[in-house]
Amino acid sequence: MNIEHLIEKIQLLTWEERADRRIAPQNLPPKKFKITDLKTNENFDWIKQLKYNPIEKLMDTNNALIKYKILNNYYRLLPTSKIYQTALFNLRNDFHRVGNLKNLDELNKIIDEKPNNAMSVYDFITLIKTLSELYDYYCHNRMTTIQKSFYFILKQQQENGSFDLPFFLNVYTIEILMKYNYEKNRYAEKSIRWLIREQNSDGGWGNADGKSDIWITLKVLNACSYHSKMKNRKRIFKGVDFILNNYLKSNSGGIIEGKNIWHEFPNKHFNKDAFRGGIIKILEVCNRLGYSKENKQLKVFLDILKKNQHENKWWYDNEIDNEYQRELITSKVLEIFYNYYSQQNKTVKKYKIKSGGRTSAKTPIFLTDEYKNNLKESLSEEEE
Repeated sequence: MNIEHLIEKIQLLTWEERADRRIAPQNLPPKKFKITDLKTNENFDWIKQLKYNPIEKLMDTNNALIKYKILNNYYRLLPTSKIYQTALFNLRNDFHRVGNLKNLDELNKIIDEKPNNAMSVYDFITLIKTLSELYDYYCHNRMTTIQKSFYFILKQQQENGSFDLPFFLNVYTIEILMKYNYEKNRYAEKSIRWLIREQNSDGGWGNADGKSDIWITLKVLNACSYHSKMKNRKRIFKGVDFILNNYLKSNSGGIIEGKNIWHEFPNKHFNKDAFRGGIIKILEVCNRLGYSKENKQLKVFLDILKKNQHENKWWYDNEIDNEYQRELITSKVLEIFYNYYSQQNKTVKKYKIKSGGRTSAKTPIFLTDEYKNNLKESLSEEEE
């Protein structure tokens, strides 16, 4: 059977069949193309901050998630582009995404059959872990199986807004609720307000030998960074101050101890491992909270990342020999440098509505002649 026929056959399978047969499009030899073949008007000056440009190497991967992120976030290809459409198709049919959706659906069926939808701690953690992984694959709360999962989670909520779990798992759960945009849900609001009230006098959360836990505090800040109102509260900036005043110090007696964690890069999805991420996570969270590279402590972290890029262009912990993990870590570092050094994230100007329904805003780019002409040229070139 030739490769073209195999691809055509796989495309006819449902997501569940793909997961059952452990077949994923990215496991097939991908169509090779050079980065120089991609046409974009985007400015890549930000990547000069790095010792080596890892984009071309990342695009050689079979990881559908990384390819989609690069094409969507940095090259900003038009949705009509065949390259973009292929990347999106491969992402939606990625084995990790499909397999997790299937696992989530099966777990929901098991919980649905239990009296009052009772959940064990194991079921609860598995549900949260799976939702966390699916969020990274661009899944959203409009998907039926995800809606059902959150229904079961919120049924476990206690009167004060917390869950009958250890504190760190409460934080993990509330973070997932905020990531999936349940901000206006009254039960989710009750949870995050309970969490905010648990703040310690030193500005952090949790407990690590008499002071707040650095990594639990960071997880709380991450949850609040997805909430439009909470992320602007003074309590949150006090929490950031706690992090930045304790940077590179040991987290004695906390959920994860020692100094090495600052330089550990993985961002895992299970139990206490979900609190790992080191300076990468701090840079990511602070950026969402409005901090910039002008902050002296964050500049220290950015410089550490620059120095830690290996000659093979990857970022990784020395203990990690898995190429898949190295690609994910490198992709995450790339996002951080883009967010801190790119000029794309400009503040949107406010505009007033004038009489007659007109506004002071410029004509949307997709209505301009220049955009239409570029679109026509792009389509005609791809047809050739």
